[in-house]
Amino acid sequence: MVKLTAADGHELDAYVAEPKGNAKGGVVVVQEIFGVTDHVKRVADQYAAEGFQAIAPAMFDRIKPRITLAYSDIQQGIAYMRQLEWPNTLVDVEAAAEHVRDAGGTAVVGFCWGGTVAHVAASELDFDAAVSYYGGGVTKLLDREPQCAIIYHIGDQDHSIPMADIDRSRSPIRRPRYTSTKARSTASIATSAAPTARRTRRSRSAGRSTSSVKKSHEAASQRVLLRLKNALVTTVCRLSRGGVGVAMR
Repeated sequence: MVKLTAADGHELDAYVAEPKGNAKGGVVVVQEIFGVTDHVKRVADQYAAEGFQAIAPAMFDRIKPRITLAYSDIQQGIAYMRQLEWPNTLVDVEAAAEHVRDAGGTAVVGFCWGGTVAHVAASELDFDAAVSYYGGGVTKLLDREPQCAIIYHIGDQDHSIPMADIDRSRSPIRRPRYTSTKARSTASIATSAAPTARRTRRSRSAGRSTSSVKKSHEAASQRVLLRLKNALVTTVCRLSRGGVGVAMR
């Protein structure tokens, strides 16, 4: 575990999994409502095995350190989750992203509550790609529009996320491509967005004003984004348990 410091001074732990050799990019893995469990650590390890530097921040450190719950302790997890506020959650995700950003393009991946966090982080922070696994709160936050490529994995037999909600979420998301299979009991929605439209992304070309430098920067950014998206989507779809592969443009 490493110690991170968020922009507001809050300190939180994070599990980091390092790849062998040069990293392809960075991946922030956002927990479910049970804390940074062994499963979350294994997910980070899987990304590291695929060549990414992965980090799983302890989001519940805002409440108290080292909260880890059994998967049967759902109500306690919900109670902890409800104590968190979006501004604090986002600066904690950003602190984790900063830790792995030197690895290259950066993605955020979240599960359950973390899947909703991934959707919001893709809308508000500087990410190149995002993956949301069964984020039940996404349909309540459709006013937050992702500003990077994103893929949603939602089980079509998961009664906690009705298919009506999935269908309702499709039209407001730009350029969706949707596929599902009953054999694998999963549905995926993939969308893409221009990386230059981020609301709070930092200026990576501060102090540069010539059109030639800007064009060169934009071309380089597009190449980095494309490499990350291709590698990330390939990895995510292969590691998804019963997932459906959906390419992002």
